[in-house]
Amino acid sequence: VLAQLEHPNIVPLHEMGLTGRGRPYCAMRYVRGRSLSELLRLIREGDEEAVRVYSLTRLIQVYLQITQALGYAHARGVIHRDLKPSIVMLGEHGEVQVLDWGLAKVVTESGGMAIRPRPLVTTVGQVLGTPSYMSPEQALGQEAGFRSDIYSLGVILYEILTLQRPFTGKTQLELMSSVVSEPPPPPRMAAPHRAIPADLERACMKALAKDPSERHQSARELYEEVESWFEAEADKSKRRAMAVAKALAGRANLDEYLHSKAELRRLEVEQ
Repeated sequence: VLAQLEHPNIVPLHEMGLTGRGRPYCAMRYVRGRSLSELLRLIREGDEEAVRVYSLTRLIQVYLQITQALGYAHARGVIHRDLKPSIVMLGEHGEVQVLDWGLAKVVTESGGMAIRPRPLVTTVGQVLGTPSYMSPEQALGQEAGFRSDIYSLGVILYEILTLQRPFTGKTQLELMSSVVSEPPPPPRMAAPHRAIPADLERACMKALAKDPSERHQSARELYEEVESWFEAEADKSKRRAMAVAKALAGRANLDEYLHSKAELRRLEVEQ
């Protein structure tokens, strides 16, 4: 599966084969950096550098790249099934890569993929994934679809916005019960101290709908909804920067005018 997912935000597979002892191996790109989960932990703990460098806008840039990777995989008929911040690596030069496709499932032979259906090790009724990020249908042991990944993207967006997960529990069973039956608190209610945009909250809550049919129809749709906020915010920042530049230029012109006026008065007095 991974060998045929050639995308800038998906870790590339370079080689597969057998060792001299007949053990299978694969060689992938080594990504230097840190995981998104580590970064969010640093921000949560108030690390000055992490807070300074990774504003909400910067985090949404990262999120959009994750969503693009999943959109590409879905277009190729691949469901990740275990998406979470700990497998999203942020490279030293700004690259974002989604790792760990070990639970990935091919549901179609879309786009000419040379992948033949094979017997699945897992079956319906088995719970796959990480409880904090899995969809309600996965928690119930039902078949995971593309919208299961969208739910996981919703959990990641929730954590980016609030620095906490939508559900917690003292035990795994309690956590999974909450995922299945309890509505998540809206991000702005969960983290009132953070300036969470209403548009991003709406996108997040839609992705976290219990019923898969009420979520975004595709990762592309989720991407476009979040991107529209990002572009509007970038436009605001650009206009703010232009306003500041014009204000500084106006101030400089005013200072020059006042200086010239004072100089003219001085000359008049001397005459």
